[in-house]
Parts: sequence; structure tokens; C-alpha cells
Amino acid sequence: MPRIINLRKAMCVLAGTALTVGVAGCGGGSKGDTEDRNWVHAIVTPKGDAGFILMAQARKYYEEQGVKVKIKSFTGNIPLNQALQSGDVDSIETSPDPVFDASLRGGDVKIIGSTLPGLTYSVIAQKKVRSFEDLKGKKIGVSLPGSLPDVAVRAMLASKKLDSKSVQVINVGNDAQRFQAISAGRVDAAAVSPEFVPRIKDSKTLHELGSAEELIPDYPRFVIAANGKSLEEKPDTAARFLAAEMQGISYAAAHKKEVLELSAKTLKLEPTDPSLDYFYDRIIDGKAESTKCEIPRDKLEWLQEFRMSNGLQKKKVDLDELLDDSFQKEGLKRVGDDLGAAGS
Repeated sequence: MPRIINLRKAMCVLAGTALTVGVAGCGGGSKGDTEDRNWVHAIVTPKGDAGFILMAQARKYYEEQGVKVKIKSFTGNIPLNQALQSGDVDSIETSPDPVFDASLRGGDVKIIGSTLPGLTYSVIAQKKVRSFEDLKGKKIGVSLPGSLPDVAVRAMLASKKLDSKSVQVINVGNDAQRFQAISAGRVDAAAVSPEFVPRIKDSKTLHELGSAEELIPDYPRFVIAANGKSLEEKPDTAARFLAAEMQGISYAAAHKKEVLELSAKTLKLEPTDPSLDYFYDRIIDGKAESTKCEIPRDKLEWLQEFRMSNGLQKKKVDLDELLDDSFQKEGLKRVGDDLGAAGS
């Protein structure tokens, strides 16, 4: 008789164990409750749009979403993507071009969202350069080959039916260094962030030759790319991270004063600095922000076609494989109606 009782107890234990396993394997809920909530996100060294990029951190939306986010900054998109590929960071805010290149090399990377998909960029030129046609044979300053300034300039030239080989496209460093180069006359034109445009308002030698919004409106500026391993191991954390980003961008789009103050604090400028006000208006007027962090697929398709037709990319990236909006959708579920409240 005792053996029968023990057998029944054993069967009950086994049944309970099977039930536990079954629950753990349903819907990922159990994994989401136990996964690592730490997330390392990297950005390009903050510029005049720092108030948008850093608002989720400043407003403590990460903590509200239950994640611990550490933000690192790099001097450009190329080293940013190198950090992602090495596994030093979980996600990056980057121009799409290096992500395409990494994907074609077999990199384990996914594009999961976007905060500022609209490109706000300008080409500043010497006043003797009155049109893009006048740039033939002249020097135009960009950054590393394959970087956003480099490819964006080539796209602007193409919009004017000019071959980039007709000008001298050279690497002269980051935005500040490119502005210094054009100011000193070392180059005839330079691609720069919008915050530098107000600085030439009263210049007798420089002027804005053209803007990305006008010439290449379909060019995507930023995407959020994530390490495939991080997404596999911490899917719920990734969704929570994106939810906080949505809250941050939504708040920034509705609170200009706070954005200018945060940008000024980050860049050690006065909140009244005209470059910050100008940059904010360029973003809002151009509808360059995405409060729901949707993946700008149409823009990415345009960019890929441009890269292919201009010899910057030899093989097409499978966008169905590269893009994954499941984390953005889960993040949106987390904020729901509260997303509007974040902007109030």
C-alpha cells in the first residue's frame, strides 16, 4: 500500500512539473519577467538635437518602463556600428548606410525603430559657389566614406543630376571640423548639421547652398539598430527601451523650452543660443521626428535604390530580414494612450 501512495505522489510531482514547464513556454511572459533589464544604447556625440535624443533619459522614462539604460556616445556612425557588431552595446542610433553594409557582411543586426527618420542637413558653401553646378572640380567636405555626410552629399549632387566624381569629396572630420574647414576656406563647400546655419547669417563669405529637406526628402536620417543576440536574450527589455524612446520623443515634440534647455545643458550653451532654436524648428517644421518610433521602410527602400544605382552597394539587402517591427509594436502597447500624455 505505501508503494501505491508514493507512486501517486510521484505522479503528482511530475504533473506539477509538466504544468510549470508548459506555463514557462507560453507567450514569453516568464522570460520577460526574469530577463536582464540592463540595456546599453549608443549615439553619435550629441549635437543641437540633443534635447530630442536624450529626453527619455532626462525625463526618467527608462526607469518608468523598468529598464536600466546606459548611454554611450561615439564620434561618428562608423565607430558606432563597430561597437554594435563587437557586442559592446545592445543598440545604436545611427544613419542606415553602415547598417546596410554590416548586414551584407553577415552581421547579426536588426533595425527595430527610428526616433528622427527625417534628415535635417545643410550644405554651406563659399558665396562664389552660387549653385551645385559651380562645385564641379571643387572641394566639398564630408566625413568618413560611407558615413551620413558622405552619402547624403552624393545624394544631393545626384538630385541636381551631378556625378559625385565631378567634385572632390574629402573627409575633413566631424560637423564642427567641417564648419571650421569651410570658414577657413580650406574647402569650397561642406555638409553640416543645421545648428551651424545661423552662424553664417551675417557672413560676407558663406551661404547655405541647399538643404536635405528640399533636395533629398526621402533620405532617412536615424534608425535604431540592435544586436541580434541582445534581441534574442532580452526581447522584453528591447520593447521597454523603445517604449521609453517614444515617450521621450513625444514629450520633446510638445515642449520646445525643455528641449532647448536640455540641449544647452548638454552642449554647454545658453538656452537662448539661436542655433538650438533653429535646429528645433527645422525638426518640427520638417516633421522629422517619429513619436511612435516606426521603422521608415519607404525611406530605407529609397536609400537602398540610391545606393545601388550609384555604386555604393553591389547587392540588395533583404529588408524583410533586416527590419523587425515586433519590438516597436510591443513598445507601443506598453505606452498606448499614455503616449499622448507624455507630450502634455
